Amino acid sequence: MWLHGQLTDQKYLILVQWPVPMMIGAGFAATNHNMLDVTVRSEFANGGRLWLVDNVFDPILLSQVNKLFVNAENNTDWQNIPEFAHRPGRLVYRGNHPVLTAIDTWARANINEFNRIFMANVKFLNFDLWYDLPGYVVSNHKDGDQNRYAMQVYLGEPTLTWQMLGTCFNRENNNPLFEVHYRTNSGYMIERPDLIWHSVNHSIPEKYRRMHIYLRFSAE
Repeated sequence: MWLHGQLTDQKYLILVQWPVPMMIGAGFAATNHNMLDVTVRSEFANGGRLWLVDNVFDPILLSQVNKLFVNAENNTDWQNIPEFAHRPGRLVYRGNHPVLTAIDTWARANINEFNRIFMANVKFLNFDLWYDLPGYVVSNHKDGDQNRYAMQVYLGEPTLTWQMLGTCFNRENNNPLFEVHYRTNSGYMIERPDLIWHSVNHSIPEKYRRMHIYLRFSAE
């Protein structure tokens, strides 16, 4: 397993094998699928934790989710939310495609695995699908959500993505600690996103898009 990121300030790394049985609803076939999880604890001032995840969704579910992004800029199911914390340029999916139920089923079916990795009893809350347009950037910030844990997975066709469009975790003064590279079907899990500074340090180039899902969890 290679680390799909750049660690600039490290304490230690722990490799953890996560066997994730895919239990997919809404007419999607169940598939046995393993995800290798890399736990990284960097120098977050509040002791928060960051996990890198790879091969998150099985090929069937991944393909169905990626289809939602096709022609998103001309689909009214994708909406620009004015109250979103960052500058305009992010579309949020507001449709009702059956794959949304499949994602919800997947998250709830694997709650015991999330408990094991987070080392806590957690409750799955909800998720959003995001589509970021050329020119979009995310400045250094802490999330406004009060969810205790979160998971972000990068999506989309590889030809439309660029590894430098991932997420950079920083100190408050914007000095980077760790940058997670953008790779389809990979991403990270995080404890206390409301306390940890993070950003996207590169404006999206004209020929690229940034497609991802963000899942939220609370502590029981």
